[in-house]
Amino acid sequence: MSETFGLSSVPEKAALESWRAYATDLAKSPLLPKPFAGNPVNVGLAIQYAAQMQLPVLTVVNAMYQPRPGGNLGFATEFMVG
Repeated sequence: MSETFGLSSVPEKAALESWRAYATDLAKSPLLPKPFAGNPVNVGLAIQYAAQMQLPVLTVVNAMYQPRPGGNLGFATEFMVG
């Protein structure tokens, strides 16, 4: 499946349904980092970030983290440095 999904900051309904289906499927993988495995909502958020940054979804999923419950999302240093 392509990871482009008609990139925009506010997806249209068809793109949103495509994102939702992709997030649900991807969340089933036990290979995802713990905050994403079994959590299609978090995967959906990563899809949105990936779309805005024009990066592959798995790149963003593997770089994102939440330093503490309720805290802002962060990205691994390796991701930001390139």
